[in-house]
Amino acid sequence: MSVNVSRDLDVRESVSTDASGLHLVPEAVARPSSYDETTELLRQANADRTPVTTAGGQTSTTGASITDRGILLSLRALDKIVDIDVKARTATVEAGVLISDLARLAGENGLLFAPDPTSEIESTVGGAVACNASGARTLMYGPTRKHVRALRVALATGEVVTLRRPLLEKNTVGYALAHDPVDWFVGSEGTLGVILEIEFALLPKPEGVIGFALPFPTEEAALAFVAAARDSSTVLPRCLEYFDTKAAAIFQAGGGTEVGAVGLPCVYAEQIVSSGNDDAALDAWLALAERHNVSDGDIRVYQSDA
Repeated sequence: MSVNVSRDLDVRESVSTDASGLHLVPEAVARPSSYDETTELLRQANADRTPVTTAGGQTSTTGASITDRGILLSLRALDKIVDIDVKARTATVEAGVLISDLARLAGENGLLFAPDPTSEIESTVGGAVACNASGARTLMYGPTRKHVRALRVALATGEVVTLRRPLLEKNTVGYALAHDPVDWFVGSEGTLGVILEIEFALLPKPEGVIGFALPFPTEEAALAFVAAARDSSTVLPRCLEYFDTKAAAIFQAGGGTEVGAVGLPCVYAEQIVSSGNDDAALDAWLALAERHNVSDGDIRVYQSDA
């Protein structure tokens, strides 16, 4: 079996940029559609001493998924959601699956895929694992690493290994570095192997979530509110995102949902709520915000996934 490796300039240009703003045109592009094709490519590249750079949705801001040497290996065609196990609350997916697609399917099954990088509509789960991506909800749920249960990885030689987190409830002896090989690959940005398939742990879908956009007269007031919300026993933030005045203006100018008065810094927050306690949560957030001089007339409250 062989993989079609393209040296066409238009194909190479199509994968020459990411969100970093850098521009590097690879010498060749491979787009395998199966694990066997991927491993065959790696075996051949290893024998030829050809560099391979792995790419997913190329939403990285670090230039990690572009190169001007060797082969750019795009995994976008490995886009199968293999299984959603509702009882075990797990999802098994290929590396090229879009995060938003997995999150949507999990939601349809009453489950939550917790990692939520800003680029989730365009980024892949393989990229999220390789970068240990985080997002607004990391405040409550932690980064991607925390939700990875198992990996199938292709090494540079073409060998495929399957790694699974141990089920030990206590593991205190020895070097932590060697305890769990899954963690070697999460965050490694493709330097140790090519992630082919991931098993994620899912969470129960919250009964409800309420969101708030809270504008403040000054940066100091907004940041003091963030600190107070983190320490509070009356509000339970799932996320706390600070927009300075420029960020808020850029967001709104780009067609984003209105987040309050233009020209004011803003804090966006979310809290999980159960049926019947929306009003209590709303009152607690507003009371805390008022103590930090929130701009009352520009508060926004959101009660849908959108």
